Amino acid sequence: MKTVRENCFNYELILEWKGDVLGQIEIDYAQDFENINHAILKISADGVKMAIKSPHGEQVLKTDDHVPQGKVIFLRRGNYARVLYDGREMYLQGGTGEWYGHYMAEKAVLTIDDSENNLISCLYTSLDWLIAPDAPAVTAGEDGTYYEQQIIPGAVIEHDGVWYMYCMCGMKGNEEGSSKRVIGVATSTDLINWTVMPKPLIDHGILGVEGENLYPNACLKNADGKFVLFFSAQAFPKWIGVYALISDSPLGPFVLCEENPVIPSDKPMHEFDAVECNLPQGRYLLYLTTFQQGSDTEKAGDRGILYFSDDLIHWRKGADMAPFRPETENGWDFAHVRTRGINKIGDTWYLWYEGVGHWPAPKNDFDDANAFVNCDWWDVVGLARSKDHQNWEYYHRNPCLVPQGRSADRYDSRWV
Repeated sequence: MKTVRENCFNYELILEWKGDVLGQIEIDYAQDFENINHAILKISADGVKMAIKSPHGEQVLKTDDHVPQGKVIFLRRGNYARVLYDGREMYLQGGTGEWYGHYMAEKAVLTIDDSENNLISCLYTSLDWLIAPDAPAVTAGEDGTYYEQQIIPGAVIEHDGVWYMYCMCGMKGNEEGSSKRVIGVATSTDLINWTVMPKPLIDHGILGVEGENLYPNACLKNADGKFVLFFSAQAFPKWIGVYALISDSPLGPFVLCEENPVIPSDKPMHEFDAVECNLPQGRYLLYLTTFQQGSDTEKAGDRGILYFSDDLIHWRKGADMAPFRPETENGWDFAHVRTRGINKIGDTWYLWYEGVGHWPAPKNDFDDANAFVNCDWWDVVGLARSKDHQNWEYYHRNPCLVPQGRSADRYDSRWV
C-alpha cells in the first residue's frame, strides 16, 4: 500500500504495526527544490535508516540495527526530522543534502510505501505552532555599522508601553563569528516592528581589556526601580565573567555597578537569563549557561547552572540543585544545552533553551566538492517545564523551533 499526501512541512506522524516488519516501510518525507534529492526514512527487519535517494543511488546518512517494536513517531519541523522508537531516536537536519546546497522544498510530498501492508495505524497531525516567520525582526546593518555582521537578541524588557531589546552587536572578524561585540538596543511598541538605535548603548572600552566582547542576556528592574542590565564578557579568547550595569532609564546612560564581575568565571558563558522569582532561595534567579567537564556518568558540554540573589548583585549557586541537562543521551540536544529564556505561568516554570546535536555531514563523489559546507553542529530551540527547577518535563515534540531550510540566504539557514 502506498499513501501520498501533498503540502506537508510541519507535522507529526505516528506509525503502528503488529509483529515483525515484513519487507520495509519507506517514508519519503522531503524533496529538494529540483525534486532530485529525496529524504528517506526506512524501517525494516534490519532496523532504521535515514538516507538520501537521488539519481546517483542511495546515500545512507544514519543507521540503527535496533528493530522498532511496533511503533515509530516521526517529527518533521522545517528542515529537521526526528525519529522516536523504543526509547531511542535519530535526528537529521537538512536531509535532502543541505550541506551541498540541496535545500528542502517548502511544500513537500509525503509518501509512505508499505508494500507488505504492515501498518495498522498511521496518524498524521499538522504542527502549526511556533513556525519561524519568513523575515527576521531585526537584521544586520550595512558595512561599517556596529552591527554589520551580527545582531543577536539577549534581553527584552517593557517600560511605559515601549519594548526594549538589548542585543549583542558584532562587526566582521574571526572571534567566533564576528568581533568587536558591543551592546545595542532596539525599540518597539508592538514586538513586531523594531528600530535599532544608530549608536551602541554600551561601546568598547567599558572594561578596558584587550579583545573586549560583550554579550547582553538579561535586564530587570531592581527594588529601587532602576534598570539592571547583565552581560557576559570576553577578553578574547578568554572569558572573564558576568557583569552588571545600572541606569534610571532603559536607554541609559548605564554605568557599571561597583561590585563587578557579579559572577566571575573563566568558562564560556554566552547565554543566560534572569527573572524575579521570590523563592526561599532568593528573590531573583539566573540560569547561566557554562561549560561543564565530563565525568564517568555525564558527558561534557554546556549546561544551565542556577544562581540566586536577593539584590541582583550578590549571586550564589543554588545549593544541591543539579544543572539543567539535555533531554537525550545521543539525540537532538545531547552535545550542549544553553539556557536562553525562563518565564513562569501559574505555578510552572518554562525554560527555552538552545539544544545542540553533533553529526558531521558526509561528503559524496557526485556533488560539486566546492559546494560542500562543513556542518558538524546543529543548533535548534527546545522547551522544558518544571515546578521546582529540578524535575523537568521536556516538550514531547522537541525541538519546537528549527530552521525552515529553504535556501542558504535565508536568515535562519544555519543557526536558530
